[in-house]
Amino acid sequence: MNISLCYSQLNDFERAQNSLVESLNICGPHCPDYAMIQIDYARGFVFLGLNLYDKAEAEFLKSYVYSKTVGDVRMQLDNIYFLAEIYIKQNRIKKSGSIS
Repeated sequence: MNISLCYSQLNDFERAQNSLVESLNICGPHCPDYAMIQIDYARGFVFLGLNLYDKAEAEFLKSYVYSKTVGDVRMQLDNIYFLAEIYIKQNRIKKSGSIS
């Protein structure tokens, strides 16, 4: 998952996505919520880098729900930050204030 984020920072989104596929394969069909927080967050970050805002929003929202489920406040805030960025870029300012 972290390798995917590193590739995303380097704008190598193909390798970033491949790393996420590998993470999911390693995690298996019963991947725990704490791992899915990171996987969906990284996937959102990839889509954000590709300017695929609808897909990025969906992934950050999934990660946000998982982070609320396990009580990971830091990841809740990280997801909110990028969701707000997406909403601002799409001129959906009211939506950015309603994330909870």
